[in-house]
Amino acid sequence: LFLSSLWFQENLWRQYPDTPQVISSYFALSQALYSKAEEAEQISKTEIKFPILKTSIDIKKITKTQMLKETLIMLSQFLTLYPNSPLSDDASFSMSNVLLDLKDYNRVVEICNNAIKRYPESKYISSFQYVEALGLFWQRKYDSAVLSAKIVAEGKSEDRDLAKYIIGQIYHAQGKPELAIDWYQKVSGIYPDANESIKYFEQKRLSMDEVNI
Repeated sequence: LFLSSLWFQENLWRQYPDTPQVISSYFALSQALYSKAEEAEQISKTEIKFPILKTSIDIKKITKTQMLKETLIMLSQFLTLYPNSPLSDDASFSMSNVLLDLKDYNRVVEICNNAIKRYPESKYISSFQYVEALGLFWQRKYDSAVLSAKIVAEGKSEDRDLAKYIIGQIYHAQGKPELAIDWYQKVSGIYPDANESIKYFEQKRLSMDEVNI
C-alpha cells in the first residue's frame, strides 16, 4: 500500500522536530510520490481496496494527475517551511518538472526564472535554464525559448546537447529548415530523431494530383 505508507510517514514527520534528517526525509517523500505517478493505474487497483490514512486523492479513482498535484502540494509546503534548506533548489527544480508534466507552462517559466535569480550558485542552474526554454517553447514564445536554450547549448553542462536539440526543434516549428538543420547536425549522432529530421528536410519530393484536367 504505497500511498498509505507515504501518508503514515508524513504523519511521523509532523511529530518530530525539524532536524536536517527530518527535513530531508520530507523532501524524499515528495520524490517518492512523484516517481510513482506513472504507476497510478496500478496503484489504484491496490489502494482502492483499503482505506488511505490521509490524502486529498479520491481513492475511487487514483490518477497520474492527482498524484502529480499532490506532489506539487508537498513541494510547495517544503519550500514554505524550509526556504533556506540546502535542498530548496532541488525542490524548486522538482517542482518545475512536475509543472511541466502538468503542462502548466506559464508556471514552469515563472518557477525557473525565480530559481535562477534565487540560487545563482546552484548545480541546477543550467537545468533551470533548459526547462525554462521548454516552457517557453510550449507557449510558442520561440525567440525567448532560443535565448534561454542557447545559454545552455553554449555551456559545458550535462544539458548542453539537449539544449542544442531543442533549439533545432524550435527552428523546425518556426519553419526555418536551414537553421533547424544546422542545430540538428550538432546532435545527429546522439539523438536519432535529429537525424530523421535532417533527412526529412533534405529529401527531394515531387507530387501531383491524382487526376488533372
